[in-house]
Amino acid sequence: MNCSQVMTTNPVFCQPMDSVSHAAHLMRQNDVGAIPVVSDWRGKKLVGLLTDRDLAVRVVAEALDADATSVATVMTTIVMACRANDDLSSAIKAMDSEGVRRMPIVDEEDCLVGIITDADLEVSLDERDTVSRLVRQMSRAA
Repeated sequence: MNCSQVMTTNPVFCQPMDSVSHAAHLMRQNDVGAIPVVSDWRGKKLVGLLTDRDLAVRVVAEALDADATSVATVMTTIVMACRANDDLSSAIKAMDSEGVRRMPIVDEEDCLVGIITDADLEVSLDERDTVSRLVRQMSRAA
């Protein structure tokens, strides 16, 4: 099984110059805890990831103005990603070893094409599958 079989296609995303407030509204509207950050609307080159934790620790805890603060200021810039044709078990192992719950999926030019979350894995994988056991272990550890 490869990543494209499990990933959410066309995930919501934002750009580095967007306000944190705008990104938080997108997160609420789409009921997601992380938004990939892309260089521009057309190419969608992945440049970062904004998580609910980034908002809590880097915006709220620092008392920053969400309307005046750009996503670029608080996003996570070192982002692990996989390709759509990568083996799913490798992606899960990478998520587990890095302690992340979301994995952006990019094409050969590092442009966003999807995202895999722990919720996607739980829904998509058969209970008896070895990969599913890894996901359950990750969920318990989180």
